[in-house]
Amino acid sequence: MTAEVVILNKSAVALAADSTVTISAGSNDRKTYNSVNKLFTLSKHQPIGAMIYGDASFMEVPWEVTIKEYRRHLQATCFPTLREYLTDFIAYIERAEYLRASQSRHVWNAAFHVSLAIAHAVERRCGSPSVLSPPIDRAAMADAVVREWQVRLHALPHLPLVGNDFATQLQSRYINELREARDSAFEGSEIVLSDFAMNTIPEVAALAIATGRISKGSGIVIAGFGANQVFPSVFTISPLLIACDRFLFTENPGKCYEVNFDNEAALIPFAQQDVVNTFLDGIDPQIDQIFDSLVSQLLEEFPGVAMQTLNVDPTGKDAEIAILREKLNQIKTESFRKISDYIRESHTDPLLEVIAVLPKDELAATAESLVSLTAIKRKMSLEIETVGGPIDVAVISKGDGFV
Repeated sequence: MTAEVVILNKSAVALAADSTVTISAGSNDRKTYNSVNKLFTLSKHQPIGAMIYGDASFMEVPWEVTIKEYRRHLQATCFPTLREYLTDFIAYIERAEYLRASQSRHVWNAAFHVSLAIAHAVERRCGSPSVLSPPIDRAAMADAVVREWQVRLHALPHLPLVGNDFATQLQSRYINELREARDSAFEGSEIVLSDFAMNTIPEVAALAIATGRISKGSGIVIAGFGANQVFPSVFTISPLLIACDRFLFTENPGKCYEVNFDNEAALIPFAQQDVVNTFLDGIDPQIDQIFDSLVSQLLEEFPGVAMQTLNVDPTGKDAEIAILREKLNQIKTESFRKISDYIRESHTDPLLEVIAVLPKDELAATAESLVSLTAIKRKMSLEIETVGGPIDVAVISKGDGFV
C-alpha cells in the first residue's frame, strides 16, 4: 500500500508519494521496504510527470521499466494537451511486445478469480448442509447463480477502446485458459456443474474481463502540461491487463482534473485516502459510513418500535408502514444533503480557495505534509506500517518544468 497526493492550481501541480512497498508472501506474511521510487518524469522535453500506486508491476514488468521505456520512445515528441500524452502512452503499452508476452497467463488468472467468486456465491446460496434441512440441488443453484452473473454482466458496457464483441474475441482466443480456470476454481468443490454452467462460466469470465469487473492491481497518475496548455491537468487510469493484444484499463473520472478559470484548484488523494479525506471534509470517512449505517438501521426499525410502544396492532398496515419508511428516508436524504452542504461550504471550499493561490513551494510543502500525516497515523497503529519512508515530492510548472 501507499499514500499519494496531487495538488494543483493555475501555477503548478505538486505530486507527493511515500517510498514504502509492501511485499506479501502469503495470507499473513508481509514485509515492507522504504526505498521505492513512485514518481517519474514522463517526458524530457515537456513538464509532465507520472506517479504509480498499488502494484509496482504490470504484466510482470515493473512500472519503472515501462515508464522509462516510454520516455525513451517518446524522445522529443510533443503533444498539445496532456490528454493526448495519455492516449499515446496507452497506445505504447498496447504495442509493447515485452508486455504482451504473458497475456495468456493473466487471462487465466483473471478468469480463475471470477470462477472462484461464482463458486463462493453458490456455496453461500446453498448454506451449510444440515441433517434436518431438505437436500439442496446444488447443480440447479449453480445454474441460477451463473445465469444471474451472465445477465448482469451482459448489461454492462465494455471497457474503453475495445469493441462490443471483445468478450467473444476473448472466448475464441483463450477458450482453453478459460476452461482450465473454471476447472481449477471448482476443484475439490461439492458442486456438480451442469452442462449449462460448464459452458457458460467461461463466457461469464470473458464478460467480466471485457467489462472490467476484475480486480485492479495498480494505478497510473499522469500530471502536468501539454505543449499548448497554460494550466495543469491530471488524469488517472487503472490498468487491468493485456488480452488479445489490447490494453484493458478503466479511467477514474473522480481522479481526473483540468484547471481552468472555473475550477482553479484541486486536492486529490490516492491509495490510502482516509487521512487526506478527513483533512478535506473535517470527518473521518469511516465515522461517516458508520453514522450513515446507524441512521439507516434506526429508520428501518423505528416504525415497528413506535407501533409496539403505542400498542398499535401492525396487522394490515403494511401500506402505511411503507409510506412511513419512505417519508423517513426522504428526511434522511435531506438531512444528509444539508450535512454535505455544510462540509463543502465550511471545510472543502475554503481549503480549495487557499490552494488556488498557493505558490509552488507551498504546494509542495502541503502535499508532503499530507502524506506525512498518513504515515504518522499508520505508525501510531498496531498494524504493519504500509506508509512511510522518505517522501518524494515533485513540482511541475510551465516555466520550471519537473523539479
